[in-house]
Amino acid sequence: LMVLFSYDVSLQFMILILVLLFYIIMGFLHHKENHYFNAKIMIEYVLVSAVILAAFLFLNFPRI
Repeated sequence: LMVLFSYDVSLQFMILILVLLFYIIMGFLHHKENHYFNAKIMIEYVLVSAVILAAFLFLNFPRI
């Protein structure tokens, strides 16, 4: 999906934010329904998302 919009960094950023929010929400719902849920798990999902976002910003810094 990101390759299709490689010409527009702001659109890539919005898509990435939506995907990361979906990842966090689905992780929360999955652990709440099927596994034991605690704050440590939620922090892990948020930190993984933050690392992915930081990598995107680092790799696209010259284009921003």
